[in-house]
Amino acid sequence: MLKNTYLLFILIFSISLANNLEQSTDMNITATIIKPLVVNSSDMDFGTIVAGSKKNTASAPLTISYDSSERIVITVDSQTKTSNGINLVNKDGDLLPVKLSSIGEYPVPNIHWFGGEHTSFVGHNGKLNLKFQGTIDTNLNQKSGLYSGNVTFKVRYN
Repeated sequence: MLKNTYLLFILIFSISLANNLEQSTDMNITATIIKPLVVNSSDMDFGTIVAGSKKNTASAPLTISYDSSERIVITVDSQTKTSNGINLVNKDGDLLPVKLSSIGEYPVPNIHWFGGEHTSFVGHNGKLNLKFQGTIDTNLNQKSGLYSGNVTFKVRYN
């Protein structure tokens, strides 16, 4: 009888010990799906400019569609950026400065968009319509020819 009691005690102890050797927990897994970003721009064309003329302007839109519940970050860059715009370059390497600013609904003068991220955009019903304006002042000795350059707009969710 003592042997059976001893076996019963070992069996109960083993079962309780086995229960303490294994623990479990549940992990909840979720995902939130948001709209993909869609970014579109058009070219800015000044047309033909006469050397020596001032305040030649052109504009171009930048449209961003996004999930209105999320904040977006816009980064603007150019290989020929200046403190207030970009330089256009001709085939000989001559420079033509263009002052850039955003106008319209979200004005940002002197494009201090360059060199940093701008996170102030959220909401707006998921569509942001920006308009950028360029201004060229030429001098009389500006070399003739085609000048070109580009600006890159990078948009991401924050």
